[in-house]
Amino acid sequence: MSYKLIFEDFVQSDVDSAYNWYEDSSTGLGGQFLDELNLCYDKLESHPHAFGEKNRKYRKAILRRFPYILIFK
Repeated sequence: MSYKLIFEDFVQSDVDSAYNWYEDSSTGLGGQFLDELNLCYDKLESHPHAFGEKNRKYRKAILRRFPYILIFK
């Protein structure tokens, strides 16, 4: 079963800010961040219950390489 991700309005702004910060730190690093983020999105769509519970209502996905956490329900 595959799920569809629906994002809160602030998510794109937050991702854009993180991308810009990484890209300003090192050229190409922002793209690597987006690549890892998109891999995480794919995993969320296919196996959302594989991620740990933050509390009864929410779960969290932690990116491997970047200090970035996705909170979802």
